[in-house]
Amino acid sequence: MVKSRGKLLNQTIFSDEMGMNLSEAYPKRAWQNPQKKVKVEKPRKDVRVNCWGGISKNGATSLTIFKGGLTGERYQQIVDEHIEEMSNLYTDGFKFQHDNHRAHTYAEPWMVEQGLSLVKFPSYSPDLNPIENLWSALKTQVALDKPTTEKQLIRSLEKHWNSLTETESLQQLFEDLYSRYRECIQLKGDLTPH
Repeated sequence: MVKSRGKLLNQTIFSDEMGMNLSEAYPKRAWQNPQKKVKVEKPRKDVRVNCWGGISKNGATSLTIFKGGLTGERYQQIVDEHIEEMSNLYTDGFKFQHDNHRAHTYAEPWMVEQGLSLVKFPSYSPDLNPIENLWSALKTQVALDKPTTEKQLIRSLEKHWNSLTETESLQQLFEDLYSRYRECIQLKGDLTPH
């Protein structure tokens, strides 16, 4: 039984969205020589972009970057654009995980028609979805680039998504996933300390 559950996790693509403002990507503090003034180049205008991605133990989708809110139609279009990539990661089939965001539930009938096998998670369950840890690492790496324009922000997001989703890097996110799920069950759904 444990082996089959572990196999299920190994065949699941975990997906989610993340938003980032340009203002999040510049330093708020800096060390300085008391006699010198620190010059921090701030963005002239704050911009927000949103990202969608999917990760698995076998690899990841490309990153979709978009502006504006996530509607059901937009989500359906994003998933449609990535079905081939996901199928290439798992030629024998895969499970597709997403939470119960309104846009996700809107697109579910279409997704079932496309043959996707859905795994739904509750909203705000970062300890259950390994992509949440990836989003955190992505924001940290982008902040190190200190982008000041929308174009620089997008370029940085794409560059770091590609490096963070190399198969070796993804393995670390999946190492203790099954034990985290068991711990969550033992805690009857309460947050785990991860």
